[in-house]
Amino acid sequence: MSSTPIDTFVAPPKIIMESSPGSLGNSMAPTGTPPAVNSSPLTTGFQTTVMVILTIAALTGNAVVGRKITHTPRLHRVTSLFTMTLVLADLLMALLVMPLTCWVNAAAKWDCGIFMCQVQGLAFHFLSSVSPLVLGITAAYLCLRHTRPENKIYRGVNTTAICITLVWISVLMTSLLPIVTGAAQYGFSARRGICFLDVNHSLSRVAIGCFELIVFNFLPIVLIALGFTRSLRTLLRLSTIVIPTEHSIGSELTKEEIGFIRNFIGNSVALVVCWIPVVVVNIFDTFSSTLPRWVYLLHTYLWFIMSAARPMIYLLTISSESARVPTVRVSGRSRRHRSLIDEAEL
Repeated sequence: MSSTPIDTFVAPPKIIMESSPGSLGNSMAPTGTPPAVNSSPLTTGFQTTVMVILTIAALTGNAVVGRKITHTPRLHRVTSLFTMTLVLADLLMALLVMPLTCWVNAAAKWDCGIFMCQVQGLAFHFLSSVSPLVLGITAAYLCLRHTRPENKIYRGVNTTAICITLVWISVLMTSLLPIVTGAAQYGFSARRGICFLDVNHSLSRVAIGCFELIVFNFLPIVLIALGFTRSLRTLLRLSTIVIPTEHSIGSELTKEEIGFIRNFIGNSVALVVCWIPVVVVNIFDTFSSTLPRWVYLLHTYLWFIMSAARPMIYLLTISSESARVPTVRVSGRSRRHRSLIDEAEL
């Protein structure tokens, strides 16, 4: 297996030593120049240790969550299907992307071959695109479940499975389209520490970057913000509304509803705390010719941190009975209140 210095850019069918100005691979240093990385033993040891911890955490955590969902009958519901989709994406990230990055940090060079570079680059690009879309669809589903509980068309397992499958197929085709058309290729980026999509022309780079920003970044953020906000607003309104009966009494927030609000805030903060910096980096990377190396590394490591941290969120707020009961009770209470309102209007 050939050994390629870390300051080069590996891409099929040849090794590109210097990327064109304005391309996404502009962080690649040409042959003969010093590596754009600090390869001191301390830095190498630190990066390798962090990657080993993140890889083990992502593999173990997602495996535990997947086993818990599949072996717990009360978790066999539609929302768990969305969770299992994210678990599968994080497991693939931990299997196909993170170990190779860990090896690169330890060896200070890419010596895994061109084929594995294509596998890692495609896997990272595909998985980092499909996870935000699944999160956005999950938020839209929860919003419809709370605001339109009487409509059961979207609540079927088959409908949800078809929707998720279409998302995966669409994202995979989008990831392969630039490669098939020859507009881009996957190669090793020394500054990013992974194999990344390198676009051949600056105009194509901007076009592909804008499309990915809109579809894989802004659209999921809008769906999450609107979905969770409308869902929470509906639950709060229905829990405090005055029912027009003979003895009108306004209900106050219960302990379960307070628990639901806490879970909502915890999920929202945990899901976007690593995502917002990634979106910012994507914006600058699309329209800027170059960025400092630490920014590219931050972009890469934040995705790995999300893959390792999401299982903890699932176990603490989604899969646990203490977190699910408040949500179920509030949702059921909202349905009863809506029925009372409809009866009062009649």
